[in-house]
Amino acid sequence: MRKDILEAIFDWIDHSSNHNILWLSGSPGAGKSAIASRVVSELTERRRLGSSFFFKSGDAYRGNPASFWRTVAFSIAKFDSTFRKTIVPVLKDGRAGASQDDVELHLKYLIETPLLKDPKSTPIKSFVVVLDALDEAGTSVDRQVLLNTLVKWSRLSPAFKLLVTSREEYDIVELLQNITHRIVLPTGGGVDEKAASDINLLFENEFAHLTRPYSSLPPKWPGEVVLSQLTTRAAGLFIWAETVIKLMSRGDSKGQLDFVLAGGDNGGDIHDLYKKILDHHFTSPDDGTVQSFQNILGFIVLSKVPPSCELLIHLLQLQGKETSVDFILTNLYSVISTGEVLQICHQSFVDFLTDPKRKSEPFFIDCNKQSLHLLQCCFQQ
Repeated sequence: MRKDILEAIFDWIDHSSNHNILWLSGSPGAGKSAIASRVVSELTERRRLGSSFFFKSGDAYRGNPASFWRTVAFSIAKFDSTFRKTIVPVLKDGRAGASQDDVELHLKYLIETPLLKDPKSTPIKSFVVVLDALDEAGTSVDRQVLLNTLVKWSRLSPAFKLLVTSREEYDIVELLQNITHRIVLPTGGGVDEKAASDINLLFENEFAHLTRPYSSLPPKWPGEVVLSQLTTRAAGLFIWAETVIKLMSRGDSKGQLDFVLAGGDNGGDIHDLYKKILDHHFTSPDDGTVQSFQNILGFIVLSKVPPSCELLIHLLQLQGKETSVDFILTNLYSVISTGEVLQICHQSFVDFLTDPKRKSEPFFIDCNKQSLHLLQCCFQQ
């Protein structure tokens, strides 16, 4: 885990700063969410966490910007009794619009009004709010409104701090670059030595776990040279490293490692790794396999709430074709979690599947086409 980044974040938290917002930015898979989760855990231990919210694109609740300030207000009310007493009258007079999707009203009445109360009364304890994956917050219009409220937050007391993580998308850069203290996670050709060292250590620790069940593999397999090659290929992307580790977690670790290292790919390009996985597991797919893949993955991508495998089979009318579902999901174990519900492990895989540049490829997911297919399936129930 990026100890240097965590130290920089807590230095900002613990000391005065010109900005009460810290913006942690970086490419998809650079480790922003993992760092945010670690910060949340540490703040919880320190009793400094006001609230945390992890946006997730397409999720009915976690993808909706209107959920953010309501969640923050609720969490701060639990955290601080003074805030709690102040917010009750606001809720009673109905101005907050807590039942409406008005993000600006939520900030004004649920956050600003309680925090800017009579300074002679008991002060509200200082706290930190963590907002992860801002780039996954709703539509571009909804996100713009949320961004405008962050500008207003930046004018509050430095005692109330906000940690934001996101990709470096144009609208976010435009609005946050002048009102935040910024930390960038470098990847690709700009990856720094500390990030590379952390990824190398991740590989080393995980490979040590992989070798224990297999007496045929030497204790320090695959050796420093190969670890260095993998670290270079990862180019600062923790999601690249984690996906490779998952690939090798289900037997034949040596064979999977040879597959990863075979041929060339662009260092730090997670889409290249995803393409290799699909090409490897679905060699020369027939039309039936392609159609099943598109329908199954389209369902998972478009679902507002993570579905169970049973619900997927029921709605897509795949009774009697369970082996086809098992075949596809089993071969995607490195990128899809198949526990009680089906969840894609990282937004970058969704981006890869739905990338218009891949429209001519067999495993491209056309969201418009799949939305229509799901609608038809629902009507046929």
